[in-house]
Amino acid sequence: MTEVGADFQIGMGTQPGNPSTELAPMLSLLMDNILINPDKVDITLSGSLVAKIASVFVPLIKNTIIPSIVKEIQSTLTSTFSDKINPGLAQKGCQITVPYLADTTFDFAQMNNGP
Repeated sequence: MTEVGADFQIGMGTQPGNPSTELAPMLSLLMDNILINPDKVDITLSGSLVAKIASVFVPLIKNTIIPSIVKEIQSTLTSTFSDKINPGLAQKGCQITVPYLADTTFDFAQMNNGP
């Protein structure tokens, strides 16, 4: 692949934190657009007569496999936010200590209406 494009929008909201009476940040993937141009994907088959016969099917393979790769990436991104990032933010994201600033703490739970 010589050219791949990606466009994301991430939303920020709130969720119950730890303790549950406090708010923690929550991220959501609002839009993801992954662009893979099949013309920019190079599949090379080499070897025997079977490879030469199979090379006829390369355009079909590109148009079938590339959309499934894009769907898999989008699915993985969505599940990463819901299964890994947001539970971590709920557990540890209520307070963040700002390094090198005299241990100043950003307390997300104090933002009652969210970001």
